[in-house]
This record gives sequence, C-alpha cells and structure tokens, in this order.
Amino acid sequence: MTRLKNRSHLPAVLLWAGFTSAGLAQTNSACVDTTGCANDDSNVDYPATPLTYPMLSDQYAVQYKLGNGGWSDAPVRISYYGGTLASPFNTNSGYISNKTSMSFVSIPAVADTTVYLRVTNLNSGFVASDNVSVRPSTKPVAVNVAADGTAMLSTTTAPDFNGEQFLLW
Repeated sequence: MTRLKNRSHLPAVLLWAGFTSAGLAQTNSACVDTTGCANDDSNVDYPATPLTYPMLSDQYAVQYKLGNGGWSDAPVRISYYGGTLASPFNTNSGYISNKTSMSFVSIPAVADTTVYLRVTNLNSGFVASDNVSVRPSTKPVAVNVAADGTAMLSTTTAPDFNGEQFLLW
C-alpha cells in the first residue's frame, strides 16, 4: 500500500506503499454462522517461535525519488500470516502459513511533488505476465516492469495533498 500522509507537526508527508503476496481471504466454511466457532482452536496452529515485529522485508526492496532528487532506499516492513500468537495460522483461512504476507513502506513527500518508486521482488523479480498494477484501479498510476525485474511507477501529489495510500498488486 502506498500512503501519503500529511501531519501538521511533520515537515514531510508519508507515502505508504504495500505489497501483497497472496489472494483475497476466504471464509471459514466450517464457521459460516459462527455458532460454536469462537472458541474452536482445532484448526489453529500457533507458531513455536513467534516472529518479532517490526520486521524488515525479505521479499521486497523499494527505492524512491522525489522530484529531480536522487534515489533513496526506503526500509520495507513485512508481516507474515500465522507468524505471531496474535494471528496464528488457521487451516480454514485459505492462506498459506508464513508465505502469505503484507509488506509496506512509508515515503516522505510533500504537496506538488512527483514521487518515483522502484520496487524489486527479491525472490524472483517481476515479469510482465505478473500484471503488476496499482489498486484501487481508479488511481491513474501506471506500472512498468523493467528488463531487470523491477516495477517502476510514479505519481504526483496534489496541491492540497494531505496523505494518500495505494496498493501495488
């Protein structure tokens, strides 16, 4: 997700970008009416060694450029489904334990600034057939996959910019 956020006490605004590595959630078919499901841990696997957050992403790297400035690295954080006691793996969830993740990054930006992002998939690189896109689709942000496997995109913050977010899907 990319979130541009303006706070009156901060000199810059944050662009928050998130990257998902899994599809949409599925309902737990065994608990559709939720009767008797609230305390049913029979399908829940708690991790023996819970992950410690915040955690740097081992799946994505992000570089950004504001206007005509140079490229800067942005720390990418990641969260794995099933990796903590607060969100243990449930076999009925439709997700894959410790494979389904959400990565996110905050970028400092101000109003009337062009923001360029270069996103690298550290495991396999992106390819054109990945159909990488920005969501919601109503945002006019095009994504190009470069020959080196990075996803490149840019957007310009509005004159009344007060924070924004979007997903790189």
